[in-house]
Amino acid sequence: MKTDIKTFEYTPKRLTDVKDFFNIPIYQRLYAWEEEQIVQLLKDLYSSYQKNPLVDYYIGNWVIYQRSDTTRYDIIDGQQRMTTLWLMGFVLKNYYSKWKLFISEEKHKRVVS
Repeated sequence: MKTDIKTFEYTPKRLTDVKDFFNIPIYQRLYAWEEEQIVQLLKDLYSSYQKNPLVDYYIGNWVIYQRSDTTRYDIIDGQQRMTTLWLMGFVLKNYYSKWKLFISEEKHKRVVS
C-alpha cells in the first residue's frame, strides 16, 4: 500500500472557497471545543498576524485520508481546529462586508499544516 504525505496550505480565500469535501467519520468525536479553546486559537492567529502578516502560521498536523476520488477527504486528526477555522471563515465570508477585499489581497498569511 502506497502512502503519500502532503503539506496543505490554506489562505483565507481557499479556506472559504475550497471545493474539496471534508468528511468527519462516524468514529470521530463530535465537535467539542468550548469557548476557551476557540478563543485561544483566535488569539494565537491574531498574535501571529500582528507580528508579521506575511509569515505562514503553522496550525499543527492534520491527518486526512484521501478517498479514491480526489475531492473527498476523511478527517482523521485535527477536526476541532479545522472545523473552528472553517466556521470562522464561513462567518467572515457571509457577514463581514470587507471579506472580498481582504481575500483579494494575496499578501495575507497562509495557514500551514
